[in-house]
Amino acid sequence: MQQTISDRKLRAIELITKLENEDLLTLIEELLQQSEVQGDWANNLSDKERNDISEGLSDLDAGRAVGYETFKENMKKRFP
Repeated sequence: MQQTISDRKLRAIELITKLENEDLLTLIEELLQQSEVQGDWANNLSDKERNDISEGLSDLDAGRAVGYETFKENMKKRFP
C-alpha cells in the first residue's frame, strides 16, 4: 500500500525526533530552508529548457523515441 504524503511527513518527523547526529540534522535543516527559498525547481527553468522539455514530450507523443538500450548503443557509436 502506498503511503500518502501526510503519512510520509509524519514518518519523517518521527525519524527526525529520534535523530542524534548533529551533522545530519544540520543538513536536513539546510535542505528544508533551501526548498522554502527556491520553491519548485521547475520555476527556475530557463525558456530554452522549457522549450526543450516541450519538444521532447512532443517527440514522445509522436512516437519519435528510442529505448534506453538503443540510446546507449547510439552513444557508444557516436562517442567511442
